[in-house]
Amino acid sequence: MCYANGSWGGTQLWDTQAPPPSLAVQAREAIGQIKTPLWTLAFNPTGRTLVNLGTWFWAQGLTGEQVRGTSALGLVAVATPGHVQVTPWDGSAPVTCPWVTSKSDRCAHVYRRSSVAGSVRGLVGGPAYQASAVATWSVR
Repeated sequence: MCYANGSWGGTQLWDTQAPPPSLAVQAREAIGQIKTPLWTLAFNPTGRTLVNLGTWFWAQGLTGEQVRGTSALGLVAVATPGHVQVTPWDGSAPVTCPWVTSKSDRCAHVYRRSSVAGSVRGLVGGPAYQASAVATWSVR
């Protein structure tokens, strides 16, 4: 049990009755304090993609900066940008891309067939593929 001068603030001391949390528990607590930025998957051409023409993807709202959490049990976790994985949902495999945060051809996919049989509706009401992405971070 942690206490400090009879209250829960200030210098932390460990009561001899209870051991401190394990390093694994401390690390999980520190990682839980990381707040990554909100972002959206952007693409070009805007509004619709074209068959047999590369579609560019990027993580709009992210930067190339590390993200530091706040202290948890005396530890601070740091997340470093890794890569972005885009799933085009056209039946092809996901595309692993570098950390792309602005309009660029560094993360591209070519749709080989029309989405005419797609179950999702695009902005103008026609059938569409709904691409999704995951940003991956390395944590220390």
